[in-house]
Amino acid sequence: MPKWIFAIIILSSCGLFNKSKTSDIEAAEEVAEIILEEPNRKQADIGIPDAKAKMASAFAYALYQNDFASLSNYLPTVGVVRQIAEKETSGMSDKEVQEKMVKMVVDRFEANFNKLQEGIDENDIDRTKLKYKEYKVEADPNSSLAPVPMQIIFGYDGKDEGFNIHVTMVEIDNKCTLFEILMTSNIFSR
Repeated sequence: MPKWIFAIIILSSCGLFNKSKTSDIEAAEEVAEIILEEPNRKQADIGIPDAKAKMASAFAYALYQNDFASLSNYLPTVGVVRQIAEKETSGMSDKEVQEKMVKMVVDRFEANFNKLQEGIDENDIDRTKLKYKEYKVEADPNSSLAPVPMQIIFGYDGKDEGFNIHVTMVEIDNKCTLFEILMTSNIFSR
């Protein structure tokens, strides 16, 4: 496929083409130029969020809003669990995988999410002053199907210094799944 067609596909899928705003068109042209000149450059480096950034910002939103349900697209499914635990799920029905594996992981994640919310409340953290900054992945999530550690980094009250929340995640086919919140105690103590 010619590079220019690839650039247009990426740009149109990112919603950068909006004829009513000149700045959006200029931004799209800049991104297209970068893609054509540097096709191996990461999407996140040119303003197109990657799957990990989307997931991290969704986690941040859920944390700000105390809205666990908004994370539903980033929680394990039977299909994801089957991919990362082929041997363990072999011979099990989808219902069994859901009941024995997926439900346990999701319930634990929700319990830990609620503990984070308790920590926010107990330490009088103003949710409106929490700002998602960035994420850091400790290992290459594409190197295996095992969940890897990730830090989701927040600034607080206009300062870069804030709070780090450690989770595990896996990325399969450019879609990220959250598995666990690794630590819930003393995250928000100042």
